[in-house]
Amino acid sequence: MITFRAEGSSPDEIVPASPPPPGLTSNWVDPESIASGLIVPNVVFMVLAIVAVALRMYTRVCLIHNVGSDDCKFVLCSLPPSDGGCGWCVLCVVLWFADVWCGN
Repeated sequence: MITFRAEGSSPDEIVPASPPPPGLTSNWVDPESIASGLIVPNVVFMVLAIVAVALRMYTRVCLIHNVGSDDCKFVLCSLPPSDGGCGWCVLCVVLWFADVWCGN
């Protein structure tokens, strides 16, 4: 929500950009959060993705004995970013587009 400091208000006072909808009140002390509902699906799908990459690498390394650059990109893209951002994700998209563009 966009907030601004109204004239004559203290710096600690939060003034919303618009009033809440009818029947609702602003809760600046302990607001509701949907974070717990987002953690479970993220963990489940991250585990599924790691299992899929591990099975792919097992198949390519142990059974087929042929590891390509696409496998290395899968492993690289499955690593968590070190800075908390999405640095690896951007790199993987660039590498994927390079493969598609070059016809590999």
